[in-house]
Amino acid sequence: MKNFKKYSSIILLIFLVLIKIQDSNFVRKIENISYDAYQSLFIEKSNFDEVVIIDIDEKSIGEIGQFPWRRDKVAKIVDNLTAANPKVIAFDIFFSEPDRENPTKILKELSISTDSVIDSDLEFTKSIGQSLLNAYLPIVQKRKDESFDDRHKQFQLFRRSRYVEFNLLQDRGTLFGIQSGGRAESILMSMPPTVKWRYDWSPEKDSAEEDLYTKFLINKKWV
Repeated sequence: MKNFKKYSSIILLIFLVLIKIQDSNFVRKIENISYDAYQSLFIEKSNFDEVVIIDIDEKSIGEIGQFPWRRDKVAKIVDNLTAANPKVIAFDIFFSEPDRENPTKILKELSISTDSVIDSDLEFTKSIGQSLLNAYLPIVQKRKDESFDDRHKQFQLFRRSRYVEFNLLQDRGTLFGIQSGGRAESILMSMPPTVKWRYDWSPEKDSAEEDLYTKFLINKKWV
């Protein structure tokens, strides 16, 4: 019986690999159908009326061209979204590399110097920065006149220590930089200038710090 299960699994695996090789679109369709069915059967339905998905559809590609688009095009999308005062703007793609279609970059590679063309990476960075200001400055305006005392400052120092712990013990980028012989002062520059560790600390009952730990720093479905 064990051998039957073993050989059946191997045959099934080979069959699936062959299908993948012969017709990857077929396998992708099966994956999409399975995922949709899983979402319908097992994921709790929520009210997403306030969530708007800005999709890159066929019409958009027909008007702008093949995706990925130049970063200044994406910057325009960010600007339009920011003008609508959203609570959050989130991307489901990474921008981990410079824009290969950046006009400034292309001309530089051709040894052509000019200031008359757009820098698409710079435009995208400026749009992200402006959207951050639009989100952050209202918070500052609302909170800037609130008073604080030494208890609040001590808690801030303690919370900063948790960030330092994460950065040194968990963050793979930091660990790789240190272990590969990188410049320590450059790697650790993001650390807060002052921190404080307290052994076995716990928040006071009915305090704002307790609310933080019990209502926000927990696994919770926020949407």
